[in-house]
Amino acid sequence: MRIATLGSGRFLAIALMLALLAGCGKITSPSSGTKGSKTTSSAAVSASSSSSAAGSSSASAAAPVVTVNEESTKLGTVLVNGSGFTLYRYSADSKDVSVCSGSCAAVWPAFSPGSNGTVKAGSGVSQSALGIITRPGGERQVTYDGWPLYTYAGDSRAGQTNGQKVIGPAGIWYVVYAAVGQNPAPSS
Repeated sequence: MRIATLGSGRFLAIALMLALLAGCGKITSPSSGTKGSKTTSSAAVSASSSSSAAGSSSASAAAPVVTVNEESTKLGTVLVNGSGFTLYRYSADSKDVSVCSGSCAAVWPAFSPGSNGTVKAGSGVSQSALGIITRPGGERQVTYDGWPLYTYAGDSRAGQTNGQKVIGPAGIWYVVYAAVGQNPAPSS
């Protein structure tokens, strides 16, 4: 008897499709979401990364620094994390409020490392547009021009934009453009 096996790429694609079909978990409307406190600084904004794709940080006693860069893609100049992975926004979010949690956060990890990191703007990225919110449960998340930022599990390597226009149960996912005015303003 011969047992068929799936290649790791096929398995990942099937697992990802199942997660997407399952939806983004419990999504609350932006009006009922928990507005986090926002912290900004012209020198650096506290932040960190919750997944290996979301950026890297040092294990030293000093607060890690994560850089948000711009990258030219087929969609234009977009924001990427320090590892070159595209950063996304969710149209269901509102200004400084993330509504992606549970199974949604498994597919769309918040760009939010530990509790004491900092984030700085790379070349072409506006430092004053970077901010931090505190999500329900205490996790911190980087924002850009008011939009909470996420990475996408469907991007397997730097520079991919596979999350562009993915439809979620409460909204649509988009890349975040580096030009501050190019992203529509989140609702307040």
